[in-house]
Amino acid sequence: MSASAALGLRAAPSRGTNSTQAINAAAEEVRNEVLSAINAIERAASRKGNCCLTSPLLDPTPCLLTPMLLFLMTEKRDAFLGTICGTASLVLDSLTTYPLRLVRWRHQIIPSHLDIPTSQLFAQVLDGPRPQALWQGFWTRLVSEILCSFTEKQFLLLLPPPRSSLPLLLTYQLSLSAVSFLWNFPLHRASVLLGVQFDIFPTRRYFRGRIHCVLDYLTYFWPGITAVPPPLPNRLSLDVVATPSVAHYALRSLLFGLVGDFVFRRLARRSRRLAPAHQDGGAESSETVHARLLASFAGVVVSQFILFPLEMVSARLLVQGTGVLHPSAETDYTGFWDCVTKVAATEGYSAFYSGVGAMLTRFIISGIILEGIQVLQTAISARLTM
Repeated sequence: MSASAALGLRAAPSRGTNSTQAINAAAEEVRNEVLSAINAIERAASRKGNCCLTSPLLDPTPCLLTPMLLFLMTEKRDAFLGTICGTASLVLDSLTTYPLRLVRWRHQIIPSHLDIPTSQLFAQVLDGPRPQALWQGFWTRLVSEILCSFTEKQFLLLLPPPRSSLPLLLTYQLSLSAVSFLWNFPLHRASVLLGVQFDIFPTRRYFRGRIHCVLDYLTYFWPGITAVPPPLPNRLSLDVVATPSVAHYALRSLLFGLVGDFVFRRLARRSRRLAPAHQDGGAESSETVHARLLASFAGVVVSQFILFPLEMVSARLLVQGTGVLHPSAETDYTGFWDCVTKVAATEGYSAFYSGVGAMLTRFIISGIILEGIQVLQTAISARLTM
């Protein structure tokens, strides 16, 4: 059997019709056998509770073998290419837009920065001794998000979602997100503290990295830890700090799922080519992957915008008393509702959406990256089918 037949590729025309048909038949047989092997791997991974194409952290061996086989198959190639392009889009988007996240946090947390334009805040940091401070806490944030997603998947395996009623299902989703985020709250707190403390702003305490921040978090339970300076007297208790952050993440996850599902269903009505994964035993098409990315993007935008005031309040409570802010920017809140009433009385209701410009700019850049990756994916797919 020729190499082209072994790979399942289209054979070149030959002089004899019978030999050509024999080669094509052999290639089709090999191709069907490989497809059967791939489906067997996927079914075996599904019995373990994960899919080898979407959960590389759980079982790396099939994920290293399956993409190489998928790339040789016409039906599977688009799904593999979509996965690669989706990963590239996530990494590029995170690196490009992370500085806007830091600027948004500073607008939310520091009242004196409400009137400072985003461009001016960027210029202050870029003119400082360490322009890379715009990416402080990036890896901590990325690890925190990956662990949250991984924890949710593990809880889904241990406790499958109920199918009895919608209220019970919504309660299950909120509880699942809350428990997953609470488990990773120390890293979330570390990413905020590292991102807020710019080198050009003098502070009373300085965290050298995520380990330093986690040690400071442990002082809630063991105040005698001497590896970090003692916190300020106005630092709030852990329950007051964590509850708004956990509520924000749980509600955001719920809204993200509802809006994303709604948008995907609307897109599916307009195109018959959009089908859920493995509905007919095959992989998702590139159009379906792109539609899911658009639906996820819409879910992120809507959920972030609606819950923006809750994020602002939770961020202010989180950094209070940590010493990462300038003394003139230090706040003195006693709890969630005290923060809400004081901000509304002294700064106005518009302060709850301070930093929304940086968030919208981040979404615009993310949309451009998403569409650019989709155009690149289409061009590569057309090139491979030539």
